[in-house]
Amino acid sequence: MIKRKQNKKGFTLIELLVVVIIIGILAAIAWPQYQLAVLKSQASAALPMLRAIAEAENMYYLTTDKYTYKFEELDITVLKDCAGNTCQHGKNQFFLGGAGDAVAHINGEQASHPNNLSLAVAFDPSSIMIKTYNMKKGILYCYDKGKEKFKKVCLSLGGHDSFDYLNGQAWIL
Repeated sequence: MIKRKQNKKGFTLIELLVVVIIIGILAAIAWPQYQLAVLKSQASAALPMLRAIAEAENMYYLTTDKYTYKFEELDITVLKDCAGNTCQHGKNQFFLGGAGDAVAHINGEQASHPNNLSLAVAFDPSSIMIKTYNMKKGILYCYDKGKEKFKKVCLSLGGHDSFDYLNGQAWIL
């Protein structure tokens, strides 16, 4: 019988499966951290814009002795794609409430949507946020909606001193 010399080239199926499983485990560990980092960066980008909105509202108030809920009436150029009381900037949505407040919804969902982080600032002393929840005028707040990942983002933005707000905590920024 003639013995043939076997050249082993490549990997066996078992070796490839082990590598794929290891990569899958690493991805499962890394993916939530990646999503948290993206959420933190989106929230960080929204903060200066929310401050600019509050400043523009205060300037509008000094000029007209009232607050507005229309972006077109504000002297602000950092936001594009605005219609009425809503502006979209990337995945962040900014909303002017008729009750003297501004809210940024991170990920562009509406406020009632559970999968977005909300940042808010109240500028009208008669606003619901100030009257009902004792929020302070001009202070930025981060609302965690009772979710641990949102709490981490609020804390990473410098959140301190929280209080009960709807189904979660509001953190002072």
